[in-house]
Amino acid sequence: MAVNERSTYPLRLIVELKREVERKAKANGRSINSEICLLIQESLNMSNTEIQQTLDAMQESGMVIVGREHIEGLAAKDARKPTELIPALMSIGRIHGIDFYQDQAKFNSFEFARKLGELGFDQDR
Repeated sequence: MAVNERSTYPLRLIVELKREVERKAKANGRSINSEICLLIQESLNMSNTEIQQTLDAMQESGMVIVGREHIEGLAAKDARKPTELIPALMSIGRIHGIDFYQDQAKFNSFEFARKLGELGFDQDR
């Protein structure tokens, strides 16, 4: 899509949500449309950041991740949160060229559990 091309989509919001977006747009000096677009973009970026933080924590704890470069592409197409996506990739990632395994010399199970707990993996779904 060219820079000047715009796609339209009718968006229905509940009244409370619309008011919140209007309030936020006004506070930020933006139009409602600009605020909605920014919120969507931030949401998409946040998911990628959470995936990166999770993978970094895993590697810092001694996990080896083969094919990490493929994970971003898969995550962009998947609506699941990292706490759901990463376990799925650990079990079926090999079909996408992704593999997770422990570096026996560096792996620290307590640090691994602590870091993943901080990222929300210890919460019930």
